[in-house]
Amino acid sequence: MGTVLGFALLALPNQDTAVRDEARRFAQNMQSAHDAAQSLNREFGVFINREEYVVTVYLPTERKWVAYEDDKSLSQSWRSGITATLTTDNNDASVTNDTPQPQILLSSSGEADVYQLTLSKDNSRWQVRGDGFGRVTVEPVP
Repeated sequence: MGTVLGFALLALPNQDTAVRDEARRFAQNMQSAHDAAQSLNREFGVFINREEYVVTVYLPTERKWVAYEDDKSLSQSWRSGITATLTTDNNDASVTNDTPQPQILLSSSGEADVYQLTLSKDNSRWQVRGDGFGRVTVEPVP
């Protein structure tokens, strides 16, 4: 019985793995959005709220941000129970459902906002950092 239970526990994902995987998924999508901004020569942004993050593109003729529809996989809902805290180089960006524009900008020139996103669930915390030049890192928070 103990051996069977041990295998069953190993098969269940722990909180640290779930948060780490979510941080890696966000980082990969940020890198893809940054690359798309450059290759398409368009201004991209990322809107983050409590439930999800949405990659957006700026429509200069309409002077507004809209969800990027060409690759909907870049926008994702946060996995259940994960909390997101965002800090940008400009300010502590609140993660609410009321923000009318993206909190992170990704320029067609290759520049991007410097940001730090902390994802947490229970005692597990991981950070995703963007350096302003398109490099994104993921690391655990001690």
